[in-house]
Amino acid sequence: MGTNRIKRFSLLFLCLFFFIGFSVNGLSQPKTLVIGHGGEPAHLNPLTLSQPSMDRVFNISEPLVYLDADANPIPALAIKWEVAEGKKWRFHLRKDVTFHNGDKFTAKDVAFTIDYAKDPKNKCERRGLVKDYTYEIIDDYTINIIHEKGTIDPILPAVWYCILILPADGVAKIGIDKFTQGPIGTGPFQFVEWKKGEHVILKAYDKYWGGKAKIDTIIYKTIPEAATRIVGLKTGDLDIITDPPPVEVKSIEANPKLEIRKKASLYSMHLQLRCDISPFKDNINLRKAVGHAIDSEAITKQVLGGFGIPEGSVTPNTAFGYNKNVKPYKYDPGLAKEFLKKSGYKGEEIKYVSSNGRYFMDIEVNTAIAGYLKAIGLNIKLELNDWPTWIDKFTNHKIEPIFLVGWCDNSGDGVENLFDTAHIDSPYNWLDKGGIPEVNQLITTAKTVLDKNARREAMEKANQILNDYYYYGMCYTPVKVFGVRKGVKWSPRADETIYISNKDEKN
Repeated sequence: MGTNRIKRFSLLFLCLFFFIGFSVNGLSQPKTLVIGHGGEPAHLNPLTLSQPSMDRVFNISEPLVYLDADANPIPALAIKWEVAEGKKWRFHLRKDVTFHNGDKFTAKDVAFTIDYAKDPKNKCERRGLVKDYTYEIIDDYTINIIHEKGTIDPILPAVWYCILILPADGVAKIGIDKFTQGPIGTGPFQFVEWKKGEHVILKAYDKYWGGKAKIDTIIYKTIPEAATRIVGLKTGDLDIITDPPPVEVKSIEANPKLEIRKKASLYSMHLQLRCDISPFKDNINLRKAVGHAIDSEAITKQVLGGFGIPEGSVTPNTAFGYNKNVKPYKYDPGLAKEFLKKSGYKGEEIKYVSSNGRYFMDIEVNTAIAGYLKAIGLNIKLELNDWPTWIDKFTNHKIEPIFLVGWCDNSGDGVENLFDTAHIDSPYNWLDKGGIPEVNQLITTAKTVLDKNARREAMEKANQILNDYYYYGMCYTPVKVFGVRKGVKWSPRADETIYISNKDEKN
């Protein structure tokens, strides 16, 4: 009898052991979030301006000041900041932060990042934000940022949200080329693998200062074809997808396991006309022909399915400095043909290059625009490029005379898009040498005065002048759309970046 009791007890203990072991093991199973993204990153340099790259690296590296989903500044690597001596931004840094390689984060890393971004030989995409700034290191955890002309940028803490901090010692140890293929940051996730054309894999950083993420692994899959992303979402292979086509939105909403999540964007999508080269240089009549040839309302309603708003400027309606009186160009094919005749256009081929899968319905939008331009008599050749090819052309000023591009007012302030696209000091303005002097001055005012009314007035005037100049062939503010599996705790952002918080989870 005693032996039987011992046997029963042993069996009970063994069953309990396996039950507990199974349960604990089950609780510790990796929680993986798989994201189907339309764009392939050109690189993984944290100082990128490419959205497909940003979506990956913003989970790896961090700025001094973060922006919440609605572009409100909140502490990140800086716990507080203020104007010092009337002309300096002083940042007080966190003391409990390590990079993913174990190095401590200090003011030296902030200084290194500024120096790296400023150096022309590095060809940094974010150089325009830092090139006029220097710094003073007060101590390991306090640094002043100073404009070299003694002015103060009223929105610098927010606009430097795109300046993700590099590890000074880490870059020195492995070299910048290797670093941009596998970056080291301070964020909630650390780099694991980049298999080009296929995926980027990140894993939760155990020692993240904000607490370890609830998701163990993020896999970003590069899937340019929207139809393939849709299938992956419906089969359960993908948890989040970018830019589901409007025709699929209803089918996603009807699926009990899926939902559509959307957010009014801080992006401006605009048809850029290069005014620094032929055929648009010094030819406003040809630019007017383009502006009046395109039915932007039909494109946003029919092609984008209503997930876009026609605009007259690159300042989206969601940003500070938006001028509601600057209207989209009137669609008038007859008028467009009159301007085309006045322009002296002789039928020469004009190349128009589009990205493939980067922007919401980009192929369809660009095909529609090309059709409108051909309808008035322009000899348009539409060319589709993958994103790395397209962004390389763009950043090296080898892009064709017409192209559709998106710029984001990340900070929620309209001066960002104005500066990036139209100020003479921006490496990405497409105006002839010297730009438009009055626009340069208005944008400079908006970037250097603290008075909000004066800043708003300057931006509104700049937008009107650029509209009158026909610098952009058309503009629209997109509404960013994602397909998401229910049970995924994640919210879209106004800047469209797919940032996975350390508090987000997949049930």
